[in-house]
Formats: sequence, C-alpha cells, structure tokens
Amino acid sequence: MISEKFSIEGPRWLLDEGDEKSIVFSTKIIYERNIAGYPFPTRARSFELNIVQSKVAEAMKHLPPHITVINSTLKDVEKAFLQERHIYAGNYGGRNSITYVAPDESDHIVVNANNHLSLAFYAGGFEPYSVYSSSASILSTLSEDLEFAWTKKWGYLTSSPFMMGTGMRISFALHLWGTSLLGQLNRLEDVLPKANMGIRGFFGERVDVIGYFFVVFTQKSLGVSEEEVIEIGKNSVKKLIEIEEEARQELIKRARVQIEDKIARSLGILRYSRLLGIQEALSLLANLKIGFDADLVSGDQQQILTLFTLVQPAHIVCYMGATDNDQVSIDSIRAELVKDKLRDIELKLE
Repeated sequence: MISEKFSIEGPRWLLDEGDEKSIVFSTKIIYERNIAGYPFPTRARSFELNIVQSKVAEAMKHLPPHITVINSTLKDVEKAFLQERHIYAGNYGGRNSITYVAPDESDHIVVNANNHLSLAFYAGGFEPYSVYSSSASILSTLSEDLEFAWTKKWGYLTSSPFMMGTGMRISFALHLWGTSLLGQLNRLEDVLPKANMGIRGFFGERVDVIGYFFVVFTQKSLGVSEEEVIEIGKNSVKKLIEIEEEARQELIKRARVQIEDKIARSLGILRYSRLLGIQEALSLLANLKIGFDADLVSGDQQQILTLFTLVQPAHIVCYMGATDNDQVSIDSIRAELVKDKLRDIELKLE
C-alpha cells in the first residue's frame, strides 16, 4: 500500500511553522515543463514517453533521494490518498507516468501526465520567496540534464495555453474565518480581480468551501517574469492578511460569546460523536483552529493540523483498515480517531 511510504502525521509543510501561519496555511508554487523535441504526453507515442521517463530518471539522480511512485500501479484509493496529501490532483498519466516525492513532501514531480513534468513545491505559512528559492534550485539542477521546450515569443510551452510563458503559478491557502463570519468576503473583490488572481476552496476544486479555508492563486503566466508572478501573489496576499486581521479583531470584539459557543459546541460534537462525516469533521476541526487563533483553546495545535489530513477518507482506509466502500465504518473510525487525538484539548472560556 502506498501509505507505507508516507508519514502518518501528514505532510511536513502542513505542520511546520511559517510566517503568518494563523492566516496563511501554506504557500505553493507549481511549474509545468516539457522536454524539447518530444510531443506533449497526450500526443506522444509510448516509446517517446519512455525516452522522456528515462531522461527525467537520469536527471533525478542529481537531486536528493525521492520516493518513487509508479502511477500505473496505483489503485483508486491510493490515488485518492495522494490527492488528499495535495500530491497532484490532475491526470496521473498512463503506464509511462511516475511521481517523485520528497520524503518530507516539500516537493513532488509528476512525469508524463498533462505535461512531461509537473512540479510542485510547498512550505507552511506565508513563505513565497523561501519556496521560490528552493524550487528554482531544483529546476536549475534538472535543467542541466533536460532541455525544456521554450520559445522567445511564448516562453515555456505547455499543454494548457494558460500556463505558457513562465509555466508557473503561485498559490496560498488561507484561513479566512474572520472575513467569512463577518460576511465581508466581498472585500476580496477589491484585491483579487485587480491582480488577476483566482480563488477556490482548499479541500478540492469540486468541493464547496469547508471551514473557511480558501486558496488564492495567480492566473497570469504569459508576458510576466517569474519574479513578477511572485510579487503579484505576495502583495495581494499581504492585503488579504490585513483584511482578515481587521475582521478577526472586530468579530472577537462584537461577537465573542457567539465565537466561544461555536468552539465549545464543536469540541463537544468532536468528543462525543459516534459517527463523523468528512465535511462535518473538517468544519468542526476548523472551528477548533479558530479557538487556537483567538486564544480560546489550549493544547497541542499540531493535533488539529494532523487531523486535517488524517480524517480524509482514503487515509482512514489506508492507515486505519476501514473498508473502502463502507461509509459507516469510515465515519465510525473517523469519530474514534478524532476523539483520541483531542484528549488534551481544553477550552479557555471566561
């Protein structure tokens, strides 16, 4: 089972402290690259994909060791497991596709999916230049062995026209509970469209926003430099941080008792439920994080961060032995897991 290769505590970047971690959950940079002289994976023949795979494997020898995942051998639950850890959510490719994952999950590289290489780099908190530095270093090493498809007019050539140019996107996961609960999400419209940035829920593109977690991301790749992409994302998120800080202060001042009640009810349900669905669990855990952010809860916040990964369905199947299609079993194990992890969490209410 693929889960044996990964830490049960979840991705290291999710647990690490970082700048503005209370609001900015994580920073992520992705790159799409193709190797010059070979068709995109969707049009390439099998022998061409084999050549690409071999070239990348040779280049990977110059990087620190990575976990190697043969994508064609993955069961559906294993693909879901990787997606729950934010290890590529797109097309995993066919029998010529491989994923390389850093042991701490700070980066991963998918070979022969939508592009020859899809690379992602992570850090906890608001760390755009830290992530950019580490990603640039790895790309520089790979480019010593791989010639990437590039033209002066279009920049890096990718299967999606929206990624041509830098072939790069930066995104930030944000916990905007203050702005959300005050009903001020419209304030984001003063920032994001002007910077040509998009927004979606953190827990999957096809899922409604859960727990007030959002992802904001740059959308312009052509006609800008990599440094400009970083600056656009950084400056926009700085403004969102200011909006969220103001909202949290106002909310605690105006509705402290209601916030305390929300946190207390959430802890009660998490402690005494026999069955917990995934969306309910994530929402209630997000409420406990609000408690930590507002200094209304004491205990080990790392347990909350770990649970954001561990309560996911495929993780319960892979780690806890639940039957894949038995929803009652999964919900029951999830409830017991949460109960055990939250033993030392206490309310700090006046």
